[in-house]
Amino acid sequence: MLPLDEFDLDGDGDTTEPVPYDLDSSPRIEGASVDLGPYECCNTVADEPNETTLATFTLRGAYPNPFNPSTRIAFDLPQDADVTVEVFDVLGRKVFESVPQFVAAGRNRTIDLPGDGLASGFYLYRIAAEIGGETRRLTGRVTVLK
Repeated sequence: MLPLDEFDLDGDGDTTEPVPYDLDSSPRIEGASVDLGPYECCNTVADEPNETTLATFTLRGAYPNPFNPSTRIAFDLPQDADVTVEVFDVLGRKVFESVPQFVAAGRNRTIDLPGDGLASGFYLYRIAAEIGGETRRLTGRVTVLK
């Protein structure tokens, strides 16, 4: 990236001295406008690969977060797998472990995480899936508010 003083900001061909730019006194081109078109969010079909090309185990997060009494953890799963969730407090103690649940491959798969027995505070959760003969783990954080 070039430093700011190497640009010809005032149009006189001299690029050695920086020139302050004032929006109120800058020259304007009459009748010039930019049409940005309709606004669309980035989550379009073209941006998302279809479920058959899903290649990675991806954590999408928990919603709602903070939560009470439960939250839903969303993830993408490239193959059918048994999935478990472990929850750890800030001291690293395991305070919850789910039983393995079979989850079919696909996008936006979810597992519910109950907050029963958890005090208000911050927690880390680890979601584990057996994919291709190996266990893959992803970690996220949640907050419990009671």
